[in-house]
Amino acid sequence: MKIYPHNYNQHSLSGPNKFTTQLFNCLSKVYSINLVNNPRSADIEFCLIQQATHKVKPMVLRLDGIWFNSEQDYDQQNKPIKFSYNNADVVIFQSEFNKKLTENWFGRHRNSHVIHNAPDLNLINGEMINNAYKKISWPWKEGVEVWSSASTWRPHKR
Repeated sequence: MKIYPHNYNQHSLSGPNKFTTQLFNCLSKVYSINLVNNPRSADIEFCLIQQATHKVKPMVLRLDGIWFNSEQDYDQQNKPIKFSYNNADVVIFQSEFNKKLTENWFGRHRNSHVIHNAPDLNLINGEMINNAYKKISWPWKEGVEVWSSASTWRPHKR
C-alpha cells in the first residue's frame, strides 16, 4: 500500500507525528506500506489535522483536537480542519472526548474511529525512569510510588 502523508515529519516527536510513526510501524508488520512524495502515486492519503493540498486519493484524517477557546476566532482557526474533516473518507480521533467535541461542532462523520495515543513502554520502563530516579533525592519511604508530569499549559488545550 502506498501512502502519501500530509503534514507528517517522521523525525518529530510531537504528538501527531509520534502517533503516525507508531501507526505506520504497526501497519508495516501486517501490510507492505511505502510512503510516497506524490499523492497521485499513492493508494491513500493520510493527513494530520488538515490537508496540505487538495484531495487526490481516498483520505484518512487523524484529529487530535479542534479550536474552541471563545477568546479566539475559533471559527476561522477551525476552517481548514473542518474542510479536511468534510472531505475525509475516514477520521481517526485521538480520544472519545475529541470525537464528541468535534462531532458537536462539525457534525457527525460517516466513518470515524477512536485510536488512542500509545506510550513507548520500552522508553518509559528503561532509560527514562532509571535516569529520572538517579537524579532525584527521594524524601519518601522506600516502596512509595511517585508520578510526575510536565506540560506547557495553553488556553486552547483541554
